[in-house]
Amino acid sequence: MKEQLNDILAHTTPLGILSVIKITGEKKSTLVESYDDGLSVVLKAEAIKPIKEFAGEFALHQLSILSGYLNFPNFASDDATLSINTKEIGGVDTPTELEFDAGNDGTKATYRFMDAKFAKQPKLTKPSWSATVNLSKSKIAEFERLAKIFGSLKPMFMTSIEDGKLYFSLGGTSSSDSNAKVFISDIDGSIKGEPLFPISQFLTILKMSKEDEVEICLNESSMKLSIQSDDFNYDYYLPARNRE
Repeated sequence: MKEQLNDILAHTTPLGILSVIKITGEKKSTLVESYDDGLSVVLKAEAIKPIKEFAGEFALHQLSILSGYLNFPNFASDDATLSINTKEIGGVDTPTELEFDAGNDGTKATYRFMDAKFAKQPKLTKPSWSATVNLSKSKIAEFERLAKIFGSLKPMFMTSIEDGKLYFSLGGTSSSDSNAKVFISDIDGSIKGEPLFPISQFLTILKMSKEDEVEICLNESSMKLSIQSDDFNYDYYLPARNRE
């Protein structure tokens, strides 16, 4: 359980904008969901194998406290234990808190879950994707280096497909603006318009992956980045922004 909690935090907290994470544990699945207030990122993840300790509905919040407990040396000793306490609410056995016990040294701590009713998630209709591509580490590094040149002046990048080639474009769109275009891949498919996506969130998500490639799905209204860890399949949805 501790490993899975650390995995969830490792794939959410680097973004710095996901403050509440809902967990729904059923017999055949464990789902993890989150989003930020501006809906720049919507996370939908599922455990590769159901996590029996996560049975029920609850939410993680105050993530810095949870991370601190999970990484506190006394709670990592051989004598330490971690357990979930539950309470019957409305006839349903519901997780309410994590209990950390260091064992012999007597140190203890409690982490309270948020009630799932305060962690409602946006309903996401699975979109029909116009194009799918596997983005390599080398292309990610190339894009990041160019993005740093523009810094915070142009926080969005534009996607386009031209003559069967996918491009990510940085910078301005007017005749007086500097800009750069990164060739990503030959690709089948097409995208209506030239949707914009936030550079910071895009790169932060890509850096969470330990794989050599990251699968990206695109259409005119959204982008999905898919990452797999040892315990979860994470899908990050980035709604497109319109050009100002």
